[in-house]
Amino acid sequence: ATHTAPTIQPGYVPRWTVGTWEQVEDHKGKDGWLNGEPHKITEYGPLPEGWSDTPPPPTAEELDAQRRADILARLAVIDVERSRPLADLALGQDEDFARQKLITLEAERAALAAELAGLMPA
Repeated sequence: ATHTAPTIQPGYVPRWTVGTWEQVEDHKGKDGWLNGEPHKITEYGPLPEGWSDTPPPPTAEELDAQRRADILARLAVIDVERSRPLADLALGQDEDFARQKLITLEAERAALAAELAGLMPA
């Protein structure tokens, strides 16, 4: 125990050291990136060298992987979207609309398949 009350400053914690209060930066619990890797601050004190509040930009490989995932997800949706026009054609309903819809979906599918082929890892 001390007989001197510490000064409270926003963003700092008081710490009793060798007979006096000092103010130590309080970032404890903060999430961020340290040298590009996710990191959580677990101790009081200044932010470590290499700290960033924002994530590093994605690498070209990460961007390609995300685009591949997006394309595969859209191709799966196209497969589902094709079922209604195909059913309409089979039933002889709205044939012109169904044909146009299938042509549009097939053109999108072909363009995505070509893009996907160019993104596949070597």
